[in-house]
Amino acid sequence: MRPILFFILIVTVKMSFSQDVQLQILDNELNKPFEFSSLAIRNDTIFLPTENCKTIFYVDKITKKVIGKDYFEVLGKSDLEGITVFKNYIFVADEEDNNIQFINITTKAITKLKIHDIDSNQNTNHDFGLEGIKMNKKGTYLYVLKELNKNYESEIYCFNVTFKNNLFFLALDKKIVIRLDRSHRYTDLALSEDETKLYLLRSKIGGYYIDHIDITNLKSTFYFKDLATIDISKSVNTYSKLGYNSNMEGLAVDGNSLYLISDNYNGRDNTCDDPVNEKSKTLFLEVKL
Repeated sequence: MRPILFFILIVTVKMSFSQDVQLQILDNELNKPFEFSSLAIRNDTIFLPTENCKTIFYVDKITKKVIGKDYFEVLGKSDLEGITVFKNYIFVADEEDNNIQFINITTKAITKLKIHDIDSNQNTNHDFGLEGIKMNKKGTYLYVLKELNKNYESEIYCFNVTFKNNLFFLALDKKIVIRLDRSHRYTDLALSEDETKLYLLRSKIGGYYIDHIDITNLKSTFYFKDLATIDISKSVNTYSKLGYNSNMEGLAVDGNSLYLISDNYNGRDNTCDDPVNEKSKTLFLEVKL
């Protein structure tokens, strides 16, 4: 019996496990096809940037009601795929041209940072660029996720951040490569409350996972199958059958929970003014850690 018991032990510690997943009901206005590809949470506010509508929604964390929104015409042609908040600034990752734009919440002034360290040569169809951005609590370190490189690997760029004269400056510290197979992709990342882990939202057709990396002991290269994983596929697919969009794109940490949002893309070119489609609602989930 010993070999059998040993085999069971190995299966038990295999790094994939189920989790408590709860549906959170959003304000009905947010069920329009805004394409929410990321989210951030600070204090009692959820920040939801629309991918192409140049709008950031502010949502009450408790009631899930819209409490405000800003429209930023100055963003021009953009594809907002990531967001993080530090003090009085919102940082958004723009996949359109692999740049980061930071917004002064009070003045609404926007400054663009072109990230020369991130290769954008293969991003001609705007599908393989920036997908996520998260800053630590002190505002001294920034993680930026690139969806895929030419080798179908995801990349995490880690920057030291300095702030001077109302400007932020980035200096590349390290780059992490995560090897994938062609059926998977990463769509966002989040930083744990104690800042020891990076959570990564991974998906394939019908499959949805949250991987995590111990950032206290980083390697330069990982293989996604070796990472600790939370499998939320069953929950997402169940809600998909109930009329929710299942294209999970946004990820954030708040307390002892992870929050995820779907982009609710409906395939049309102009989604910003479309009416609410009750057959395709934005999926917002809380995953208890």
